[in-house]
Amino acid sequence: MVQNGSNFALSYRDKIVGHAIKSDKASLYAQKGHDFSAAMIDFSENLFLGAVLQTLMGISVVIPYVTVSMQGWVGGIVSVDYNHKSRFINFKSAFYYLLVLFQ
Repeated sequence: MVQNGSNFALSYRDKIVGHAIKSDKASLYAQKGHDFSAAMIDFSENLFLGAVLQTLMGISVVIPYVTVSMQGWVGGIVSVDYNHKSRFINFKSAFYYLLVLFQ
């Protein structure tokens, strides 16, 4: 939706990213130019926190479908940058996005 310019998706993306820029440890590292450290922090948080929570919620069978759908939504809407341009335009941006996404 963001790649096609959906106002709803782009405004939701701006809201989520605006909050993350101010408080997320990986975002704070990225702002300082420490892209590799930011990617590793994001990767580890997604891997360990996400995996543990998904495993525990998997007992219920239904809840993981909801959480994975939300993760897919957020993963998709952050595929554009602050100018609402695709992160796939240049290698560095695409590599960072895919590294975190495909943990």
